[in-house]
Amino acid sequence: MESKVVKIIKEKPILPTYKNVGIYCRVSSNTQEQLNSMAAQVSFFVQLLSQRLDWRFVDIYLDFKSGESKDNRLGFTRMIEDARNRKLDIIMTKSISR
Repeated sequence: MESKVVKIIKEKPILPTYKNVGIYCRVSSNTQEQLNSMAAQVSFFVQLLSQRLDWRFVDIYLDFKSGESKDNRLGFTRMIEDARNRKLDIIMTKSISR
């Protein structure tokens, strides 16, 4: 009688592939109208991000600065540093000019 050898092949675990996502929001001042705009931007992007199982939230980067100057945008600077350090794959923002 011939013996048969059964080889068990272990299933390789499927690792989820996530995209690390940051949210960048900027308003030009801290007036109530602008604060409402900031809250609406953040709320929209957090809701959008929560609908994607393949996206992982990293951080929210906020700036309360006029668009006339690029100086002292601490949120933007921190976001760019995180992107350079490969902590972010996707940056969501209201407008590319932001």
